[in-house]
Amino acid sequence: MNPATDLGNEALAYHQRLPQKLWKYLNERGLPDVLIHKCLLGWNGQRITIPIPDRTGKFTFSKLAKDPEDHSNSPKMLSTRGAHAELYGWERILSKPDQIIICEGEFDRLVLEGQGFAAVTSTGGAMMFRPEWAEAIGEIPNVFICFDNDAAGRLGVERVARLIPQARAVRLPDVVGEGGDITDFFVRLRNGHEDFLKLLETAKPLPAKNAAVPPHSETARIVTT
Repeated sequence: MNPATDLGNEALAYHQRLPQKLWKYLNERGLPDVLIHKCLLGWNGQRITIPIPDRTGKFTFSKLAKDPEDHSNSPKMLSTRGAHAELYGWERILSKPDQIIICEGEFDRLVLEGQGFAAVTSTGGAMMFRPEWAEAIGEIPNVFICFDNDAAGRLGVERVARLIPQARAVRLPDVVGEGGDITDFFVRLRNGHEDFLKLLETAKPLPAKNAAVPPHSETARIVTT
């Protein structure tokens, strides 16, 4: 059987195993049922599975989110064997929308989608963004970048902005706190679609810089499942 078919079947099987308590947890994190179904979020017995499709729509690996009841020091997010830096949300780019938001992290991307915004994220962290992704996104008229409110997020915004000149940076309000993110904005602070639209209205392009784009780095943690 084709490996991609195997991964697709595995994603569906894990989705069908998702316990009700994790449905509730994901709902509370801002993900509606229809989105959980559409993205085949699942459960492998230890972690929440987020299957990652490539540009052709084939699943190539999964991100593994920590069980909310796991209070150990294990990482919040891991990846399955074969993981690599991929753009999560290719279907949005290929549909040629008028507007798209580049964010930091799979859950932030899903929260934005749940709020009705087309969004994508790198699976490799704030500083990993491939030029070929930027080239594809560059054809979209309105591009916004909204990363976490920390040093890595601010550097990541600068990197992506240099790759996509028309992109505008969205600054999360100070109330999200240092390290705050899109999920904090919507879930913890109980903001909604209209509140984020107001943030988009304040977005500005970053000043042009002559410095070269810093080399990217693979930051995904790999674990065999």
